[in-house]
Amino acid sequence: EAKGGEVVAIEQYAGADVKDFNAQLINIAAKKPEVLFLPNQVGELPLQIQQARQMGITASFLGGDSWDLNTLVEVAGEDMVEGAYYVAPFSSSDSSEAAQSWVEAYNEVAGENPGSHATLAYEALHIVLDALTKIETFEGSALRDALFETDMVLPSGRVTMDENGDPEKGAVILQYQGGVGEYVTTIAAEQKE
Repeated sequence: EAKGGEVVAIEQYAGADVKDFNAQLINIAAKKPEVLFLPNQVGELPLQIQQARQMGITASFLGGDSWDLNTLVEVAGEDMVEGAYYVAPFSSSDSSEAAQSWVEAYNEVAGENPGSHATLAYEALHIVLDALTKIETFEGSALRDALFETDMVLPSGRVTMDENGDPEKGAVILQYQGGVGEYVTTIAAEQKE
């Protein structure tokens, strides 16, 4: 809204067991949105996407990192997600040395490029291992304090922690083109110095 946009509808549903989203989509369709933001889990997304398109909603789709799974395209259909934008923590198209070393190593083992979920698991392991090298004891808050001091360049970029222990890191914007999430741009996080 601060940038001139308008939220025309917010709809809710009651859990992952819901299979019919028509009531919510009828309300959304009546508002004729330009964009439909679906930050939901991959188990619900294919039906939501299909039902929205079947209802005639032509809005551009936006999503979060749950959109970064091959199963979404397989279940929803390539034509249904075409042009959708989503935010993810990693893109195998990142040209940085750290990213490309990871992509090469993963591809050698798995025979495919890593997605966000594999990358986050890899990075989490490295963050914990790094913290373990910094502590002399498991007494008290030693490990927690070492984790708070994280400042590493990983495949998804530089990662630091805020005062609450939450990671501060960038994200990438991807767009589905031909059933594949193609890199659009990177949004860098503000890092503590």
